[in-house]
Amino acid sequence: MASHREWTTVEVATLRHGYERGLSAQCIGETLGRTKHSVHRMASKLGIRSARSDPRVAVEAFLKRQGKPLTEVVEWYQARNLARCDLAADIGIDCTTLKRFIPPDAWQSWPHNTVGRQLAAEQRRA
Repeated sequence: MASHREWTTVEVATLRHGYERGLSAQCIGETLGRTKHSVHRMASKLGIRSARSDPRVAVEAFLKRQGKPLTEVVEWYQARNLARCDLAADIGIDCTTLKRFIPPDAWQSWPHNTVGRQLAAEQRRA
């Protein structure tokens, strides 16, 4: 018969933190000594969404870690000639999903001569 022990506040905080960072339910469960199903059930009960399943959660968590609004983060990446896909990868989402979060004028004004393209051009010339 399965054990139905209560969730402690520390376990709930660990669950929230793990889901916010995009950890799998399996990984969180192993850390807490709980099953993957138990982690899913408690997350659903608390209304917690995983950064893996919801790009909004991933973007919010990234911005929280950066401590800046998205517009400032976009400007920082643009000023350093980093590609949009670099920002998307740092957030943990794909580049086409990133387009939904960035204002159209910022998306269109992104520099095309990014670091990756500069390196590729230099390698072709060599």
